Amino acid sequence: MTEKFSDLLQFTTQVSRLMVTEIRRRASNKSTEAASRAIVQFLEINQSEEASRGWMLLTTINLLASSGQKTVDCMTTMSVPSTLVKCLYLFFDLPHVPEVVGGAQNELPLAERRALLQKVFVQILVKLCSFVSPAEELAQKDDLQLLFSAITSWCPPYNLPWRKSAGEVLMTISRHGLSVNVVKYIHEKECLSTCVQNMQQSDDLSPLEIVEMFAGLSCFLKDSSDVSQTLLDDFRIWQGYNFLCDLLLRLEQAKEAESKDALKDLVNLITSLTTYGVNELKPAGVTTGVPFLLPGFAVPQPAGKGHSVRNIQAFSVLQNAFLKAKTSYLAQIILDAITNIYMADNANYFVLESQHTLSQFAEKISKLPEVQTKYFEMLEFVVFSLNYIPCKELISVSILLKSSTSYHCSIIAMKTLLKFTRHDYIFKDVFREVGLLEVMVNLLHKYAALLKDPTQALNDQGDSRNSSFEDQKQLALLVMETLTVLLQGSNTNAGIFREFGGARCVHNIVKYPQCRQHALMIIQQLVLSPSGEDDMGTLLGLMHSAPPTELQLKTDILRALLSVLRESHRTRTVFRKVGGFVYVTSLLVAMERSLCSPPKNGWEKVNQNQVFELLHTVFCTLTAAMRYEPANSHFFKTEIQYEKLADAVRLLGCFSDSRKISPLNVFPSNTQLFQRLLEDDLIALDSVSPTLRHCSKLFIYLYKVATDSFDSRAEQIPPCLTNETSLPSPWGTPALSRKRHAYHSVSTPPVCPQKNIPDLKLQAGSTSMQSSDAVVIHPGAMLAMLDLLASVGSTTHPEHALDLQLAVANILQSLVHTERNQQVMCEAGLHARLLQRCSAALADEDHSLHPPLQRMFERLASQALQPMVLREFLRLGNPLNCGAWDKKLLKQYRVHKPSSLSFEPEMRNIMVTSMEGLGSDSVFSLHEDSHYRISRSLLKPAEGSTVPLTRVKCLVSMTTPHDIRLHGSSVTPAFIEFDTSLEGFGCLFLPSLAPHNAPTNNAVTTGLIDGAVVSGIGTGERFFPPPSGLSYSTWFCIEHFSTPPTNHPVRLLTVVRRANSSEQHYVCLAIVLSAKDRSLIVSTKEELLQNYVDDFSEESSFYEILPCCARFRCGELIAEGQWHHLVLVMSKGMLKNSTAALYLDGQLVNTVKLHYIHSSPSGSGSANPPVVSTVYAYIGTPPAQRQLSSLVWRLGPTHFLEEVLPAPGVSTIYELGPNYVGSFQAVYVPCKDSKCEGNNPCPVSLVPEEKVSFGLYALSVSSFTVAKIRKVYNKLDSKAIAKQLAISSHENATPVKLLHNSAGHLNGPARSIGAALIGYLGVRTFVPKPVATTLQYIGGAAAILGLVAMASDVEGLYAAVKALVCVVKSNPLASKEMERIRGYQVCKKYLKTD
Repeated sequence: MTEKFSDLLQFTTQVSRLMVTEIRRRASNKSTEAASRAIVQFLEINQSEEASRGWMLLTTINLLASSGQKTVDCMTTMSVPSTLVKCLYLFFDLPHVPEVVGGAQNELPLAERRALLQKVFVQILVKLCSFVSPAEELAQKDDLQLLFSAITSWCPPYNLPWRKSAGEVLMTISRHGLSVNVVKYIHEKECLSTCVQNMQQSDDLSPLEIVEMFAGLSCFLKDSSDVSQTLLDDFRIWQGYNFLCDLLLRLEQAKEAESKDALKDLVNLITSLTTYGVNELKPAGVTTGVPFLLPGFAVPQPAGKGHSVRNIQAFSVLQNAFLKAKTSYLAQIILDAITNIYMADNANYFVLESQHTLSQFAEKISKLPEVQTKYFEMLEFVVFSLNYIPCKELISVSILLKSSTSYHCSIIAMKTLLKFTRHDYIFKDVFREVGLLEVMVNLLHKYAALLKDPTQALNDQGDSRNSSFEDQKQLALLVMETLTVLLQGSNTNAGIFREFGGARCVHNIVKYPQCRQHALMIIQQLVLSPSGEDDMGTLLGLMHSAPPTELQLKTDILRALLSVLRESHRTRTVFRKVGGFVYVTSLLVAMERSLCSPPKNGWEKVNQNQVFELLHTVFCTLTAAMRYEPANSHFFKTEIQYEKLADAVRLLGCFSDSRKISPLNVFPSNTQLFQRLLEDDLIALDSVSPTLRHCSKLFIYLYKVATDSFDSRAEQIPPCLTNETSLPSPWGTPALSRKRHAYHSVSTPPVCPQKNIPDLKLQAGSTSMQSSDAVVIHPGAMLAMLDLLASVGSTTHPEHALDLQLAVANILQSLVHTERNQQVMCEAGLHARLLQRCSAALADEDHSLHPPLQRMFERLASQALQPMVLREFLRLGNPLNCGAWDKKLLKQYRVHKPSSLSFEPEMRNIMVTSMEGLGSDSVFSLHEDSHYRISRSLLKPAEGSTVPLTRVKCLVSMTTPHDIRLHGSSVTPAFIEFDTSLEGFGCLFLPSLAPHNAPTNNAVTTGLIDGAVVSGIGTGERFFPPPSGLSYSTWFCIEHFSTPPTNHPVRLLTVVRRANSSEQHYVCLAIVLSAKDRSLIVSTKEELLQNYVDDFSEESSFYEILPCCARFRCGELIAEGQWHHLVLVMSKGMLKNSTAALYLDGQLVNTVKLHYIHSSPSGSGSANPPVVSTVYAYIGTPPAQRQLSSLVWRLGPTHFLEEVLPAPGVSTIYELGPNYVGSFQAVYVPCKDSKCEGNNPCPVSLVPEEKVSFGLYALSVSSFTVAKIRKVYNKLDSKAIAKQLAISSHENATPVKLLHNSAGHLNGPARSIGAALIGYLGVRTFVPKPVATTLQYIGGAAAILGLVAMASDVEGLYAAVKALVCVVKSNPLASKEMERIRGYQVCKKYLKTD
C-alpha cells in the first residue's frame, strides 16, 4: 500500500487525528451515557455510507490498521488505541436499542447497525493490539486497566457483546503485546487485584459469568507466564487461588442447569492453570528415604511446557476443593482432572508428591461411593504406569480399611490391593511394613466372628442384612485371596500372620463351606512355609476329628494338601513326619461299610458320588506324597503296608472276605462288560450291580497308585530339578529347571481344585491308559490289586464278578508286559503272591482265570524265581501226592511247620498259607496239637495225578533263553539300568576314589592311627592318577541309543577332582560313548565341571605336547541289545609316549597317543609339593547334566585297575564273561599249549591285588541311609553322598542303595567304599534268577527226569524232554549233574520204555 500511496503515513496521521478529535469532542463535558450515545451515533452507519462520516472514518481506520507496523505506530502516536479503549469502556453504559418498526426499506435496522459497528470496532482494536506499541501506549495512558476492569465488571445484558469485545482485545494483547513495560504496568497498577475483587465482591455477577470472565483472565495468565512469573505471583498474592476454590464450591451448590457444565469448564481451566509458569519444577527427594522401590524404577523428568506441572498453587485449588466438596459430581470431575494431570506427564505425580494428595483423599472417599473406583484406578496408575510404590497412600488405605464402615469401599480397595500383590513380589514386604497385613488379619477375625455368631454381627450393621452379609463374604474372600498371595513364598509374612493369630483363625473357619476353599488356600501357603509342620498337623487333625459322614470337608482338606504335596519336597517330608500317611489311611478305615449295597451303619443318606470323591482324593494324596520321595515310599511300604491298605479297601463293603480265588463253578458272561475297564465309563453300565461297579472303581484307583497316573507327571518334576532351597531336594543338586515328559497324558487339576471332580468318570473319557506301556512305580499297589482279586464276588451276578476278575487279571498281565515291570514285580514278590492267592486258578487248566495268571507267572519266572516258589508251582494240585516233608520226622509221622527253612519270614508265611489251603487232599493235615501230620492220601494210589501238560509247557517256556544279548551265554548278568526317559538322569556316584590321609593340623582327625585315611575303606593313601597307567574294564549293554535331536551320550566314566585348597571341581578323565556316531571319546583335558560338555575336540592345545582327547571309531562294533566288554588301557610314558588303547569284546580297536591325566588339579598351582585333592567319579548321567531322551543302557561288572593290562589279560577277562564275580586274583586260564593238556590249570592272578582300585557288581548291593553310611563307613563319604542327593548328612529316612566295592577286602592302600545310586526311577539294579539255575535247589536235572518219566503221551514227552534240554543247555551245573547221575542213560531208558 505504501508503494501505491506514498503519503500513506501522513494520511494515516491526519485520519487518526481527525478520529481522535471527533470522538473527544463528542465525549467532553457529558455523562458517560450521553457521551457513549453521541459517539455511537457518530460512528454508526446511517442511510448510506457516504452520508455517514463517522462510519467512513471508522472503516478507513480499519483499512489502515491492516497496513502494517508503521501505520499502526502512526495511529498509536495519535492515541487511537487509548481513545478506542476509552470508547469501549463507555459503551458499557449504552442504553438499550429500541426496536423501530416501519422504517425505510433501504434503511438498516438499528440493532444490525449496532452489531456492525461493534464488529468493525473490535476488528480495529484487535488489529492494533496485534502489535506491541498499542499495548505500551495503553499502559502509558493508563487505559490498559480499563480493559481489566471491563472484562470483570457487570453490564446490562444487551451490552454483553461489548464485554466480550473487551475480552477479545485483552486476549490479543496477552498474545502479542506483553512487553516488559506492559507487564510492569499491570503489576504496579494491581490490575489482577482489580479483577479478583470485581469477580469476588460483585453481587450482580452470576457464577456462570464469573467462569466466563476467568476464562479470559486465564488466557492472559497463560501467555504472561511465557515471559514472566510476575502476574502469576500477583494472582496468588491477591488471593486468586482461594477465590477459585470458593468459586468451585459456589458453583457446586448452584441450581442453574448450566452450572454443571460451567463447573466442568472451570475445573478444566484450573487444570490448565497448573501448567502455567516460567520455571520448570523438578521432582526432588523421591528416592531418598523411600523404603521400597520397584525394579527398574527411575524418577521421570518433566516432559516440558504444556504437560508438566509448574503451578502447585493451582493444583492445591483442586485438592482443597475435593476435600471440601459436598457433592460427588464435583469430587468426580476433580479426580478426573487430577488423573489427567498425572497422565499428562509421568513426572507430575512426583512433582506433586509433597502435596500428599491421594493419601489425604483416602479419608474422604469412604463417604463418596461414586468416586471410589476412580480413586483406586489412580493408585493403580501410580503402580502400574509409573512403576512406583506409593507407601503413604497405602498407609492411608490401611487406615481406611481399618475404620471403614462401607463394605463397598473396602471391596474395591481389596481388589486393587490384590492386583498389587500379584504385580510384584516386593509388595509382600510393602504390605507388611505399611500395616496392611495386620489390617487384613483383623478383617479375617471379624469375618470369623460373623460366621460364629451371624445374628450378633448383623445387628451391628445398619444396612439390610442380606446385602451386608453378602458384602462381608465378598470382602472376606478377597482378603483371604490377597493373604494367600502375601504368604506365598514369604516366610516373614507367614511368621507375622501367625503372630497376629491369623493361622488359628483360618484353621477355625475351614469348617464353614462358604469360605473353605479360600481358607485352605491360606493354609496351603502356611504349610509351605518353614514352620508349616504345625499347620499340616492341625489340618490333618481337623480332618481326622470330623464325623465319618462329613465327606466334603475331608475331601476339600485332602485336595488342599494334595496341591502342596505336588509342589514341595519339604512338604512331602513334613507329611511323613506328622503322621500324614496314618491320618489319610485312617480315613479308609473310618469309611468301613460305606460301599455296602444297600449302605449300612449310617451311610444310608450319604451320596455315593461323595464317597468316591473322597476315595479318589485319598489315593491321589497317598500317591502324590510318595512321588519322587524314596523315604516316603519306603515308610508306606514298611510301616503302613500295602497289605493293610488292601484290608482297609476290603472293609469298605463292596468286596467279600475271601482271600483266595475259589475253584471254578461259574462261567463268564458273553457280554464282557469289563473288557475295557480302564477306558470306559462304568457308571453308565446299569446292568452291572452297584457292588461290582464300586469294586471296578477301586481297582482303577489302585492301578493308578501302582503306575502313579492320577495326574500328569509332566507338570511335576523331581525335587532335584527345581530351585526349591528351603530344604535340600532328594535327588541331585538344585539346578536349571527342566520339565520332563510324562508316562501318561492325564490332565492336571488346578492348584486348589473346585468342585469339578476329575474322577467321577474315573478320567476314563479324557485319557486312554495303555497298561502295557505303563511303568510300575509302586509295586505294592499291584500286589494289593491281586489280593483284592480274590475278594470280588456277587451272589446275584456271579458271572459278572468273574468278568471283573478277568478284566483285572488281564490288566495285571499287561502291566508285566515290559521287561522293566517284570523285574520290578519279581523283586516285590508277585510270583509268590500269585501262588498264595490264586493257586486254585493256576492248578486248574479249565479255570477262566488260568490263562492270564499263568502267562503272568511265566513272564515273571523268565526274569527271576525263588526256589521255594518254583517248588510250590510244580506241586500245584499235588501231583503224585507230593508234599513238604522232613526225612528226620518221617518215622514219627509228624512234621513241624517249615519255619526252620532259611527263607524270609514273608516267604515262609506264604508257603504255610498255601499249604493250609490245599484242603483234605493235602499230604499234611493240621491237627489239634498244631502239628502237621502226614495225610492218609499218601497211601492212596495216584491215578493219573501227574504234572499237567500245560505246566510242563510253562516250564519249557520259563527255561528257554529269551535273552539274545549275550555272546555264547544264556544267563543275563546282574546289572544296573540307567533309563533317561523317566527323569533324564541316573548315575552311580563313587566318593573318594583316592582316599588320602588327614592333614596333620586338622583338629578333627587328631587321635587317628598312622596311615588312617579320612574317607574310603582301608588304610594308607591311594594316589591319583596311578603313576604307571590304568585300565578301565566294564561290561555294558545299550538297550536303546538316544535319538536326535537329544543325542544323550553314554557316560561310561567321569572322574572329577578338587584340590582341597580350592572350591573348583575339574573333570580330569571322561570316557563317553557318543550318541551321534557311536564312537568312543576319551578326554583327559582338565575342564571345570560346571562348564563341562561332551563335545570334545581332538586337537592339542598350544601348551600341550599331545592331544587331550581321542576318538575311537567303533560304531559298527556296538549293537543295541547286546552285552559288550570294553577295556580302556592308558599307559603313562615320558614326553610323547603316553598312549591309550581300546579293546572291545577282547579285540584291540586302536591305540592312539593321548596325554595322560594331569598329576595335579588345574588351579592348584605347582605339583611340587603334591597337592592333596579329593577325587570322585560318576558312571552315568548326574542330575546336573540331565537330558530327557530315549537312552536306556545297562552296566554289568566294572573294574578300575591301576595297571596297564596286556592284550592276553584283556582277552582273558572277556572270556570269563559277564557272570564272573571276583577281582581277577584266582583266574583259571585255559592252557593252549599241547604239552600241558591233561593237566588241571592252576589259578593265576591277572592283577596284583593292591592295584585293583574298585570293582562294582549289581549282586552286591545294600540299602543304607546317609546316617548309616556315616556310622558304618565315615563322615566324609556320607557327606559327599548326601550332597549328591541334596539331603542332610544326618538324614536317616531316605533309603540309599550302595554297591559295595568288591575289592574292599584286598590288600593295598585305601579304596572307595563303593558306588551310591543317584536317581529314583531312572536307575535301578536287578539280579536275574533264571529257572534253569533255580532248579538246582529243588532237585536239579533229576526233577526234570521225573517229568520225562511221568509223561503219558507223545506231546507230554516232547515237552518234558525239551525242558530237560533247555535246562542242560542253560546251566553248566545241570549238565555236570546229568553226567554224575548218568541222567542221559536214565533218559534213554525212559524213552525206550515209552
